[in-house]
Amino acid sequence: MDNLADSYAFRYDSWGNSLVLLNFKIMKNQVLSLTVLAMLLSFIPVISSLGQDISGSEKKTKGGWTKEDLKNFEKIDSLIKNQQFVFESEFFQSSDELFIAVDSGYAEIQAGNRNNLQGRITQYQVKRNDKKKTLSVTIKMRGSMSTGDIFLFIAADGTGDARVNSDFPGNFSYTGKVVDLQHTTIYQGRSPFIH
Repeated sequence: MDNLADSYAFRYDSWGNSLVLLNFKIMKNQVLSLTVLAMLLSFIPVISSLGQDISGSEKKTKGGWTKEDLKNFEKIDSLIKNQQFVFESEFFQSSDELFIAVDSGYAEIQAGNRNNLQGRITQYQVKRNDKKKTLSVTIKMRGSMSTGDIFLFIAADGTGDARVNSDFPGNFSYTGKVVDLQHTTIYQGRSPFIH
């Protein structure tokens, strides 16, 4: 700096000590410059990633779904359409199992250890919403002593809600998930007494 007096103002306090007062105009410009520089530096990662695939993340489709989401939805859709799934409760105890099993024209509603309805499916309807990636399933079944209506609403990840209307085991709703027949741990397979 050429002239120190232009940058700083010198004053003396009442005891004779010199005080340096900074020129606030120069200081204000320096703070503003540093702020602008910090803002520009914060945008460098964003600008450098434009037009590049960010590693570790998946590209989303037009509807906001990843390839993995779409693959999972197609798998769930196939299980539902082929009648090869169990809709297991998310919250169950081993002594009080809660599930709906659908196995090629056969259905079983299990609501507790001894409260179940087994029988043939008399009506099976699946409505697919491709935009929202959801499935709505309506099942009517007939057992030897009772009938039952099952309504499932299933999201792309296989989770959803079930509503059961029947004389026995009764009317109830629960939240659960779709599981492949080969991977279920609570459904033991068709009863040998149902043909």
